[in-house]
Amino acid sequence: RAELTRRGAGGRSSSSGIRACVFGPNGFMGRYVINQLGRTGTQIVAPYRCPEMLVRHLRPAGDLGQITPLEFDPYEYDSIKSMMEHCNVVVNLTGKRYETVHWSFQNVHCDLPEAIAMACAETGIETFIHMSALGADVDSPSEWMASKARGEQAVLAALPTATILRPAPIVGPEDRY
Repeated sequence: RAELTRRGAGGRSSSSGIRACVFGPNGFMGRYVINQLGRTGTQIVAPYRCPEMLVRHLRPAGDLGQITPLEFDPYEYDSIKSMMEHCNVVVNLTGKRYETVHWSFQNVHCDLPEAIAMACAETGIETFIHMSALGADVDSPSEWMASKARGEQAVLAALPTATILRPAPIVGPEDRY
């Protein structure tokens, strides 16, 4: 009975005390991070910029009302800042392997992470986790790797306490390799 009291009816922890804002929730890593956080009872805000149908699959990763997908404008600082209003942890999983007309490497790997880090610093959120890439180097001949490194520099300049993760290539069923 004690286990049932600690966990909700769905078998998940009732609350971890963490209120996380996860940018990039509908990407390859996002769905797994959201799922894991949901299992621990974390309250999650999942900002998205895609059609709402592409983030519907996130809701069952937590109990009713635990995961809140919210549309935001990545080019509008106040929109970014409002996403993390009641959070104590922010995770940035945004990234692209290719550029598009509307979303360049500079936008997704540098400008957006810097704005998120600045908003964290401004609102007093000290736990900011930024996903970069193994081998990120400003002198890399790969514009993708160079932009990842520039993004790290921008994040640390805005929020020196940020945690930078540099994973090796991650593979899985939805990896598009």
